[in-house]
Amino acid sequence: MMNLLLTVSPGRLGLTIKVYKNDPQNGAVITEIDPACTFKNQLEIGDRIVTIDGLKVTKIEDLSLNKDRLRKFGIVKKKNQVAAADKREVSRENITTATTTTSATAVKAATEQLQQQQAMKQQYLIRTQQEQRAAKQQQNEKIEIPKHPMMGLSRRVNGNYNIVHQHENLKNIPQTLVISRLQTFIESLSQMKCISNRSRLHISCTCMQFLQNKPKLQLAMCHAILEYSHMTHVQKKHHVVERMRYAKMVSRKAEGDSNRIVEQLYGLPLSYEYLENINDMERDDAAASCAANADAQVDADSSHPSSYQEQQQQQQQHQQQQLSEAFSHRICASAFFRLHTIGPHAEKIHKQYIGGDLSIITHQNAGKKRKRKTTDAMNDLRSSLQALYDEYINSNECKRKGDDFTLPVSISKRNYYEEWCRKRGWEPIKTDTANGQYAKVADFELLDGYYRTEEEESLAEAEGRYVVGVAKRVVAFTNFMYCWNNEFPNMKTQGRVGKGMFIGERYGSGKWDRNR
Repeated sequence: MMNLLLTVSPGRLGLTIKVYKNDPQNGAVITEIDPACTFKNQLEIGDRIVTIDGLKVTKIEDLSLNKDRLRKFGIVKKKNQVAAADKREVSRENITTATTTTSATAVKAATEQLQQQQAMKQQYLIRTQQEQRAAKQQQNEKIEIPKHPMMGLSRRVNGNYNIVHQHENLKNIPQTLVISRLQTFIESLSQMKCISNRSRLHISCTCMQFLQNKPKLQLAMCHAILEYSHMTHVQKKHHVVERMRYAKMVSRKAEGDSNRIVEQLYGLPLSYEYLENINDMERDDAAASCAANADAQVDADSSHPSSYQEQQQQQQQHQQQQLSEAFSHRICASAFFRLHTIGPHAEKIHKQYIGGDLSIITHQNAGKKRKRKTTDAMNDLRSSLQALYDEYINSNECKRKGDDFTLPVSISKRNYYEEWCRKRGWEPIKTDTANGQYAKVADFELLDGYYRTEEEESLAEAEGRYVVGVAKRVVAFTNFMYCWNNEFPNMKTQGRVGKGMFIGERYGSGKWDRNR
């Protein structure tokens, strides 16, 4: 803003002027004043010449414009420049302060909003965790799955059973006790819901509640599950895979949300022979009761049918109806695998066989490589041990202690294993004579006259060599010991030190040598 409009005559000005580049105030700054200047009293150093004849001064050449005539200079005094600069600085500070205040307010508001959102999220997570914890606690309180009574079950030679695991150690219990335990287990399952995991959802199923207050059906299931436990590993796989295939074949998508509905595809395990025997026994009992009470019922009222007969007929009709409903009833996979004590690993292996050929199971392996057992060798070993058992079970040469009996001192497990291998054409090789360790079966040596294949046998006959036959496969000593200890646990051997000397005779202790 101009403070002075000065009229300057033509000629020399007598001023030293400087123009600053990028100066926001524009104009030429007076740096020196010549004493001969005609208007020196009206100017001072620091004043600015901003216009000449109304035109803005932006460069030194603008001062030479119309210098041969009168010109009007627009002057801005130095004091006004300082005041204007101070005013601009104050305005700039105010703007900066206002901007800073606005930014701080916005940041504070955003921070508070973020803190509120985080607090709400934390409260939601805490509430969700509490609800899940409460639901899980309530579920655990409601559903306490009992342990299966057939864990660690093994069948003895005399027909009784052993139940040995970390929680129980029962020996030589009768079949009736096992069935009663199973019936108690099934009754407890019928009073609760099955929990099935499907699509990461915990779904409850009421398929087992069908068996409530039906003791005969529960007994039929007990006999069926016990028959399943008597099967071999191959038979069990065939049994389970066939039912899994049937379940897959009859599966249908349920209406509504299929992720929240448990598919009930597996049939109840029922023993048909047990049900038929029960029906025959009931009919015989009913006929016997009717014959015993026939005279009394006729004397009471000969014109009306016996009320007892009516009750028996109604009861039989009711049982037949229960049987028909039981045969058509389906249970879920969780209940099916729990009843048959099939864990998740075995279930996964069974599912691999659903779409394939069941012939792969006849290798008698559990789905693992390099663990195939020879069927004929194991069967021959069992028959040989059974013959030994039958020979000495009632012999007077054996010492007895309860159900256990001790073989003569001439018979040891290692000697019997070596003799059995020689009968099949192999000479066992010991790698450690002191500890009685044997080499691998593949490293056993052939006896004289035995050959590995029929081709080698025919070639030996053609060459005129001694021929006995083709050597048969044998099992390792560990499998031999497993078969003896688990299938013939009552048949014991006497520990020996040296040649034919009892430990008890030498040391007077009567201990058993478990290495024998």
